[in-house]
Amino acid sequence: MNFSELNQTNDEKKVIEYLQQKKVIREKAICAKGHNMRLVSRKQRNKIIYNWRCTTCKTTSSVKKDSIFEQNKKSLLTLVKIIINWTLQITYTNMAKLFDMHRTTCAEICQKFRYIVAVDYNSDSYMLGGPGVKVEIDESLFARVKHHKGKDM
Repeated sequence: MNFSELNQTNDEKKVIEYLQQKKVIREKAICAKGHNMRLVSRKQRNKIIYNWRCTTCKTTSSVKKDSIFEQNKKSLLTLVKIIINWTLQITYTNMAKLFDMHRTTCAEICQKFRYIVAVDYNSDSYMLGGPGVKVEIDESLFARVKHHKGKDM
C-alpha cells in the first residue's frame, strides 16, 4: 500500500498493517506476565476497535501503546489521514470539516506531529551545498525588522 492508497482507504486494519510495516507501531506485543498477545477486533458503537489481547490471561492493550499516537483518542485511520492532509498543507478548518471535529483538535494533532518532525530534523545534521558550492541564505526569511531599526537604507 502506498501513501495515496492509504489516504483513500477506510479500512483501519490496512492502516495498522501499513504502520506495522513501517515500524511506527508494534508488530508483536507481550503482556505484563510475559505472554504473547494477538491483534483482535471488536465492535463498539458502530466502530471496529483494534486491540492487543493476551492469549493466556486475556488482558488487553491498545494498538497505539508505545507509539507517537498513544496520547490521542482518535482512531489510527483518522490520525493517519490528518497527517496526510497536513503534509498536503490542507488548512485546519478544512480538515475539521473533513473529519467532523473541532478546528483546535486538528491544530493540536498537527502541532504534535510538527514537533516530532522538527525534533527528528534537528537531530540530524544536514549539509547545505557541498565541495565547491557556494550557499547564500537570505536573512530576511529568518529575522523581522520592526520600525526600520537597524535596517540599512
